[in-house]
Amino acid sequence: SGSVSGGTLWRPLQRWAWHRSAGAVLPMGIADPDRMNALKSGLSFLLSAISVAEFAAAGLVAWPQAVVMIQAATAGGYAGTPLARALPKPVVRGQSQRWASE
Repeated sequence: SGSVSGGTLWRPLQRWAWHRSAGAVLPMGIADPDRMNALKSGLSFLLSAISVAEFAAAGLVAWPQAVVMIQAATAGGYAGTPLARALPKPVVRGQSQRWASE
């Protein structure tokens, strides 16, 4: 049986969610990479919120650890935005393309 926390299911789910959100954004004709990333981030948030609700409803969330992860992810999100804006767009694009191809 597949384990979410053990990584058996997690990596394919990440790839599926990334490709689904990118697939939803690309046909919309958005040429500006910043707007496309913002929309993709919103879709990613929505997918994550649904996943959290499902895991919480099933009683599979270790809340003390989850709170630490939520705080770290929020801090990383706020720190990552100015960093991504400061870096040249080809550098940011290259990193996201490398992650998607893994």
